[in-house]
Amino acid sequence: MVYDIDGILNTAATVSALHAEGDHAICYIEVVQPATTTPRRRGTATTYYAQYQAAGVLGDKLSGYPEYFLNINSPATVSITEAMINQQCAAKGFDAVETDLDETYAGGDGTTASRSPKPTK
Repeated sequence: MVYDIDGILNTAATVSALHAEGDHAICYIEVVQPATTTPRRRGTATTYYAQYQAAGVLGDKLSGYPEYFLNINSPATVSITEAMINQQCAAKGFDAVETDLDETYAGGDGTTASRSPKPTK
């Protein structure tokens, strides 16, 4: 069987137990809209959300949720997101990653642009 489970809440032991049964585990992780409750990045005293916030890559708030869009063009966004996937998915032994909330590019949910000042012409 294949299980699509939360990559942050589930431990390496859970993934190992699934593998021991001959099953596969997909790491479900919200990438483009970080919840304000994301855990601390290993080796730092801050959450992933706080790192995105400090990097200035937060865009509009998603209506009805404690989540924000990210500036997907920023190298900081890529770096923090890659670290999240490496630490929460790869390091725990997941077989694959399902990034969620990254398909709203065509919707009217908000913008992925950061709140930084617009460049002058």
